[in-house]
Amino acid sequence: MSTSYTKGFTIAAALLLLFALGGCGAPEVVEPVTSLTEEQVTSMAENMLQAYNSGDYAAFERDLAPAGQLLLTEQAFGELRDELLATAGEFVSIESVEAVPGGSEGHSQWRVTATFQNTTETLTLTFDDATNRIEGMEFD
Repeated sequence: MSTSYTKGFTIAAALLLLFALGGCGAPEVVEPVTSLTEEQVTSMAENMLQAYNSGDYAAFERDLAPAGQLLLTEQAFGELRDELLATAGEFVSIESVEAVPGGSEGHSQWRVTATFQNTTETLTLTFDDATNRIEGMEFD
C-alpha cells in the first residue's frame, strides 16, 4: 500500500470512530419549556385547591383555559369535589411544584404535590403556553 493511501484510510477511520463515539455517552437532558414560573403555578394551584375546599366553582375556574372549562364543568367539579372530600379530605397545603419535561408543542406540564387531611396527592396541570391558563388537570 502506498503511504498516502494508508494515511487517508487512517484519517477516514479516525473520523468515522469520532462520529460513532460522538453519539455515545450520557443521554441528553431535556429541560421543561415553559414561560410560567414556579411561583405563578403555585399561586394558580393554591387558588384552585382553596376553591375546592370552599366549593366555589367560579374561583376554581378562574385560571382555566376555555378547553379546561369544557372538561372541568361545574358539574364535573362538584363530582370531583365530592369524591375527593370523601377520600382525601380538605386541602391543607402545597408541598412542591415542579415543571415536567416533555409535553406537546404549545403546552407545558407542572406536577403539584399537595397535602390533604387524609393523604398526599400529586396532580399534573397542563397549561396552554400561549395563554398560561390551565387546559387540564389529572390526579396521578
